[in-house]
Amino acid sequence: MKEALFDQVAAHYDSWYDTELGSVSDQVERHLAQSMFKTPGTKVLEIGCGTGQYTNWLVQEGYEVTAVDISAEMMALAQKKLASLEGNVIKLRPEKHNHPD
Repeated sequence: MKEALFDQVAAHYDSWYDTELGSVSDQVERHLAQSMFKTPGTKVLEIGCGTGQYTNWLVQEGYEVTAVDISAEMMALAQKKLASLEGNVIKLRPEKHNHPD
């Protein structure tokens, strides 16, 4: 299996949220998500969960989350980040995909 595009940047991906633009984007995206999702407890399928930035937030907000990502490196970081969370069930699944040559 070939390396996924985001495998190369996984280790530094979350640092973007520390920038001014990243912080504003994070706030806007969370606000949009809150306006679209129903009440906490709802099941959410997060496709392209990356390092679990929003997965973590969704679980803390009370949603039951199943998260997938094509990048094994991003999924490893998400699993590490979310290992300490208690509460709603979190299902993390690395998405297996055979990239064309």
